[in-house]
Amino acid sequence: MALTAPPTALANDPVKYQGMLADGKTTYLFVVPPDWNGTLFLYSHGLINDLKDNAALVSQNKRIENWLLKQGFALAGGSYPGVGLVPVIPFMESQIAVLDKFDAVVGSPDRTIAWGLSLGGEITGYLVNAHSNRFDGAVAICPYRLEGSVGNFNERLDHVFVLKTLLGFDSPLVNIGFGTGQRTRFLAREIEILDTAQQTAAGRARLALAEAMVNTPQWGVGPSDTEPATDDFLTRQRNQYLIARENVFYDGERNYYEHLVGDWDVGGVGSVTGGNFSWNVGVDYGDQLARSASVRLVGAMYAAAPGIDLATDLATLASAARIAADPGAVEALQRVEPVFGDIGGTQVVTLALEADTVVWPNTVQGYGDAVATFGRSAQLRQLWVHRAGHCNFTAAEQIVAIQTLLARLDGSAWPSTAASDLNAEAIALGTSYNHLSYPTQLEGPKYSDFDVPLFLRNYNAASTNPYP
Repeated sequence: MALTAPPTALANDPVKYQGMLADGKTTYLFVVPPDWNGTLFLYSHGLINDLKDNAALVSQNKRIENWLLKQGFALAGGSYPGVGLVPVIPFMESQIAVLDKFDAVVGSPDRTIAWGLSLGGEITGYLVNAHSNRFDGAVAICPYRLEGSVGNFNERLDHVFVLKTLLGFDSPLVNIGFGTGQRTRFLAREIEILDTAQQTAAGRARLALAEAMVNTPQWGVGPSDTEPATDDFLTRQRNQYLIARENVFYDGERNYYEHLVGDWDVGGVGSVTGGNFSWNVGVDYGDQLARSASVRLVGAMYAAAPGIDLATDLATLASAARIAADPGAVEALQRVEPVFGDIGGTQVVTLALEADTVVWPNTVQGYGDAVATFGRSAQLRQLWVHRAGHCNFTAAEQIVAIQTLLARLDGSAWPSTAASDLNAEAIALGTSYNHLSYPTQLEGPKYSDFDVPLFLRNYNAASTNPYP
């Protein structure tokens, strides 16, 4: 239903419209300023696990919401027809239904921009991939899994392959036919392997090699963590161990196993694909290490570990039995959780943290590679902030990312994205916008010219390196 401004409202108050979509599950919220400039921002919110908290949102930061309204932008958002991380495609498609509802209730915008955080960043990527004709621009902030699930799970396979081959992790790697209880037992066993390895120099070296295969961040243990010195290899390796340990049950190996078992929330990807969608046939782990941001760290840890040799361990990996994928399962996973690189004519900005231990930097870089595969690199700018924590940005840093996109849409070229220029823009917004939520404190902008770790197992439907 449409809600008009109450009689006592001031003339410059925004008008709110809210209601339920035809699916009977998804609520929508529109906020339209009286001086609407014709541009609509469609917001996709982050992960929500409880249905009672599943509300339509137009932002998750009041400072940013108020700033957008003051500039004359209309705001829209939907609640999604469910909760959790999957099935994601219905969440994404519900946002298109929200756009259609805005057209019917308010009117068609002159320009539409998609934006969102975390899971909402993934949904933003999907929207411009599947419906690029509906969007002029997009800002994907700390975007979850834009690199695509085929590549993501190939990297997870590489990780557990090294643990299994060099550290005795006694888990099946694919085609796992056990239930939730047994899966939990194998995850607990991985924790045990990590903890035991961390106690010896040889174990730490081999852990560093495993983490190099997935470019595990070398800092970010908590939102207040600071980056160690470049040559403080012991601290950097310990950080990787702690991040890997947390990731077992939080996001990485847990998701890997749940997909293979096929019991991840509603049906699970494993049950949808009907086979093994991960492989390491043809992977040269020596080459992977050479391309990894952890190559110096691994070298230093092996140099400090008497009795083992890096070349010997790489040879062991090279001679170990490899795993092939079921092509039908790979194609099925592509349909269920696709790569988001085909952005059509949409201009896109990503904003990510150097030490986000939920959305690792290499995965955001992988999205850049996917966009390049489709010949769209000129339409993408990837911005980085030197800070730890998941989506731990100031309002100013997020507004600057939005301003960067708007400048491109309003002109014929991208503005400067040098860190010094972006930080100056953020400072110019004023103290009230340079404010963190976790921890709650004033903080200046920390845009950086980041040398981003590579996503080592990129794969998408346009890739020239097909699966075996």
